[in-house]
Amino acid sequence: MVDDEAPDPETLTAQQEAARSREEARREREEARPAREEARRERDESRRETEDARRERQQLRADLRELRDLLANVPPAAPPAIRVWASAVEARLSARLESGAEVGEA
Repeated sequence: MVDDEAPDPETLTAQQEAARSREEARREREEARPAREEARRERDESRRETEDARRERQQLRADLRELRDLLANVPPAAPPAIRVWASAVEARLSARLESGAEVGEA
């Protein structure tokens, strides 16, 4: 009597190969996970740095506008040192803005 319930050896081998293949794919995904997570962290950090730099440039522009407004309103009788100092500060802020340097530098 032949056991009709017994799996065909070729089917069993194909099932085993499919199971092995799934396990290997799972293992490869697990091994790649740290690299993917590190890449994600680096992208996030880069985005934060870019956003921080954008905010700093906006603040520099606002500071320059304010300084120029103040400088335009310095009375003619004010000591010349005020204009010299304000012009020097304006030049430093402008240079930082043009060079893309961060606010804390220079």
